[in-house]
Amino acid sequence: DQLGVRTIDAANGKDFDPHMHEAVGNSEDATLGDGLVSALIQRGFQMHGRVLRSAKVIVNRLKGDTKSGATE
Repeated sequence: DQLGVRTIDAANGKDFDPHMHEAVGNSEDATLGDGLVSALIQRGFQMHGRVLRSAKVIVNRLKGDTKSGATE
């Protein structure tokens, strides 16, 4: 865009980044690794490297893992 506004990459399988993503839930998908985005709930935007709105995502958390950055 002319103003420098870009969509934050929150594709399925992307690493969860707490600086760009807001975890709004967890999933437990054995086909995805731990701490990866499993679903996009709401797109996020950044402008000139600054986050305007974090992308709201579901983060995959494998059973028994306690180090995930997502909230329950």
